[in-house]
Amino acid sequence: MFGMGWWELSIVGLITILILGPKELPYAMKSLARFMRKARRLASEFQGHMDDIVKEAELGDIKQTVKSFQEKDIGGLLDNTLAPINEVKSEIQSSISEVKNDIDNIKENNSQTSKNKTSSTSSKNEDPDSSSQEKSI
Repeated sequence: MFGMGWWELSIVGLITILILGPKELPYAMKSLARFMRKARRLASEFQGHMDDIVKEAELGDIKQTVKSFQEKDIGGLLDNTLAPINEVKSEIQSSISEVKNDIDNIKENNSQTSKNKTSSTSSKNEDPDSSSQEKSI
């Protein structure tokens, strides 16, 4: 109680008895008890009102949320929610198409390289034959 121990309370009690005297002490204690009851009653009443205010505020928030859902289009809310997902989807699709294009380019380059190698080896094979034909002519 107020950070006071038994020793401090006994000193306060002794001073109170000395100041008020034994005749006035019971009346002072009754007055103090009435004051404490009123203070507790006011505190509990204040707390009850604050709880009511909090409940009303929570109900107000819930009502506002329900009203906003009623006023707004649910499809629009879903579209707003799904918009980031659609953006990611489009980015993934564009990345996939870029990778496919790169793969096609690599295949084209490989096929051209293999054709060039094949044509160069076939031309080398034709050259000796053509030279031998020329010699025989």
